[in-house]
Amino acid sequence: MKKNLISNMLLLLPLICLQLAGSGCASMGYTLGASLPPGVKTVHIPPFENASNEPTVETAATKAAIEEFQKDGSLKVVSSENADAIVNVTITNVKMETVTLNKDNTRQTSEYRLIIYATVTFVRHKTNETILQRNVSGEYKMTPTGDISAAKKTTIPYASKDLAHKIVECVVEYW
Repeated sequence: MKKNLISNMLLLLPLICLQLAGSGCASMGYTLGASLPPGVKTVHIPPFENASNEPTVETAATKAAIEEFQKDGSLKVVSSENADAIVNVTITNVKMETVTLNKDNTRQTSEYRLIIYATVTFVRHKTNETILQRNVSGEYKMTPTGDISAAKKTTIPYASKDLAHKIVECVVEYW
């Protein structure tokens, strides 16, 4: 009888620990999911500004950000007149850097990283109050095959997706 009681208690111990851990996090203010400011449920994403030397990068980045906000679902993407907040983004730089050199010829690069740098400003629509402003970057590694400028052009959408993910992450978890 005593042995059954002990084995039953051992079976319940993990459940009790989970319950205590969960209630401890809740009482300390920790939550899962979005951490949005009060009253912000909708967002407008205007076309990104391009202050870099890379033409049309803002088009791919804007498209990727809208798709990422829609996929995330924490904020509904709406027109500017219906938005609680606006996400303004300026692409500040696009940079290609060497990651790996060719083993046989150290003058040749075997892998590059394309990085898109941007400044994100999240503002309340009605008051124009800045909720947050952050610098973020998105990147993508690529292996060059022929023309570097063509490879760069095909890599921008992938780096834009990474940038979009980071933009959504910093807006939705703005604290």
